[in-house]
Amino acid sequence: IHYSIKRRKGVTFLVFFFFLITFVISRAFVILTDNRVHLIIRNYHIHHMVIGIILLILAGAILIGFKDNFIKISAVTYGTGLGLITDEIGLLISWGDYWNRLTYDTLIILILVFLNTILFSEFWRNIGRKLFMPIILKYEKNGTNVQKKLKRR
Repeated sequence: IHYSIKRRKGVTFLVFFFFLITFVISRAFVILTDNRVHLIIRNYHIHHMVIGIILLILAGAILIGFKDNFIKISAVTYGTGLGLITDEIGLLISWGDYWNRLTYDTLIILILVFLNTILFSEFWRNIGRKLFMPIILKYEKNGTNVQKKLKRR
């Protein structure tokens, strides 16, 4: 946590933390209730994936509407929505198998992407600069301005 905050990765860490916590809590809830508790509205079974999609939409709306003032709230909302969707990704893809292995594969891939983003962002930023800077400079009229801006970061 200290490393994330020190390297300005607080927002990414918040998304990752709430994604992971939400996934674990929703899995635990299904296991503990033996899949007997359901949200039913007008004879429709509302899966928590639907709630996750609504939370992702809400997170985007918060970022668009309020920008920097509510970025942490948006990060928490986004992480929670992503956790709910990931929990039921196997159910969605396999048409009914909640315990499908695809859910766990998706979870592992997302954990690796988040950890890679949090821990190695400088590495990837440098790789991106080396790969794309020649292309940017080639097509930019005033390439020195772009280079100066990137060096300041």
